[in-house]
Amino acid sequence: MKKINVVIDVNWFVSACINAKSREKLELLLLNDTIVFLICKELFDEFNEVINRPKFRKLTSPENIDNFKKLVTEKSIIIKNLSIKKQVRDIKDDYLVALALKGNADYIITGDEDLLILKKVKNTIIIKLTDFIDKYKNILNEIN
Repeated sequence: MKKINVVIDVNWFVSACINAKSREKLELLLLNDTIVFLICKELFDEFNEVINRPKFRKLTSPENIDNFKKLVTEKSIIIKNLSIKKQVRDIKDDYLVALALKGNADYIITGDEDLLILKKVKNTIIIKLTDFIDKYKNILNEIN
């Protein structure tokens, strides 16, 4: 089966670090060899900034954060030298679109309405995680 390239918004990475239910959903993707995560420096910079906010730090440990980052990095392709242009209502999300375009992502998975309202950028579909899981239930249940 063809690999499916995805960009996961930071909101899902943070949720997975602090919430077991979110972690289970994201692990469906992380543990399946058909799904390839695309990441970049900007994504990890935002993740580090958000997860280290006091309200989140008390919900997880530095060890859990490091383990999660290691798991994501092992599963991902790192995309460098993004050409970030204004694409989204919230300019902080422009790097996600740039990452998706440069990495030829099939999907951006997010809960952010500023991205979801676009529905699609070039060949990249913007979708909620639950909708992605519903669409690919058959392959996500087959852990390679």
